Amino acid sequence: MDTLTAEKLAETLQEPKKALLAKVLRTLGQERCQTIFADTLTLESTGGLLTRAGDRRRSPGGTFFHLVRQQCSKQERARLFPYPSAQKPQQQPQQPQQAPALAPMTLTLDYWKGLTPMPVTATLKLVLREMPETRETGGLVYMVLQNEPRGLPKGISLDSGPLYLSSPVKQWRTACSKAEQIRASGTPALLIVEAHVSTKDGALVGVVKGVQVVEGKAKETHV
Repeated sequence: MDTLTAEKLAETLQEPKKALLAKVLRTLGQERCQTIFADTLTLESTGGLLTRAGDRRRSPGGTFFHLVRQQCSKQERARLFPYPSAQKPQQQPQQPQQAPALAPMTLTLDYWKGLTPMPVTATLKLVLREMPETRETGGLVYMVLQNEPRGLPKGISLDSGPLYLSSPVKQWRTACSKAEQIRASGTPALLIVEAHVSTKDGALVGVVKGVQVVEGKAKETHV
């Protein structure tokens, strides 16, 4: 591991007290500071620590100094933190209180307002494991699906919403015929649908570009 310096600690921890960081390095040495630094980064990656009052999250530098206080001796603590708080009766170290998990962020259109649109051609790919109810008219097959977002990045939430999909009749019938042949052999069939998409009246509307029919994974049977 690279040698720690007060400058590196100050930059990584966003801590302005460089003189105190340098004093901690001189007092505790590289090995102990490396351990405390690693513990600080681990805590920050899992939500950080709350202040003693519990009303806000500690800064990364504050978390580092908190761990220094816990892991140094009484003499080292008095040398590093000679202000009144170090003169209070020593209490038994408490387990760090984890900051509460943040509620998932729901995306709204306000985040995109003010940005200049750039023309793109958008397509959507989805997998159908069952055949939806359909209606034929005007040479097209129409179906209504409900999009349930899954596998989103941590901390992000998207609302479910309708997806109105249409496909040329011949294309859809060919895909259904292939799916029936696969299912006749006792194997599930999956329809991988790629569609051009747009929006209308607040809903997602798609026209099927292509359908690929493949064999799905058969359910395991237990004897």
